[in-house]
Amino acid sequence: MEFKIYHKDHGINDDQWAFVRLEIMSRLYKGMIRSDKVFKLSLEIPNYLGTVPCGLHGPAMMDDPILDSEVTMKARGDREWKDRLIDRPTREVKYVQVIGSNFTDSDGKNWVLIFTCYGGPLAPQNPDDPSNEDPDAARAFWSEHALSM
Repeated sequence: MEFKIYHKDHGINDDQWAFVRLEIMSRLYKGMIRSDKVFKLSLEIPNYLGTVPCGLHGPAMMDDPILDSEVTMKARGDREWKDRLIDRPTREVKYVQVIGSNFTDSDGKNWVLIFTCYGGPLAPQNPDDPSNEDPDAARAFWSEHALSM
């Protein structure tokens, strides 16, 4: 099985990535992840692997809603849209969200594509992301949440 990771910039170390890959392979083997479907998986990181940073702030992290006056709107990476960013440090958490897909190519090779893996609760895509399937729900979520700068 081949793995391709697109966003490997969320502070997850190599041992934690190895754990994530093994968990995905186990769940594929058990039929818990369906082929040719996008999957969203929440995984608790074992104590021996430490913690991962979470840059989310707002009610999903038991914070007060983040006000517009506290944020800076800025594009991150090569994205065309701007995100709500706040000048607060990341916090360490014991769980990650993995979003990906698996399929078999025309040569019979099995692939797992990991679109993103990050620490913290599941958060919707930016409402301006063209692949967002529910921009209204995302707009409501992001109106009171922000990411660490």
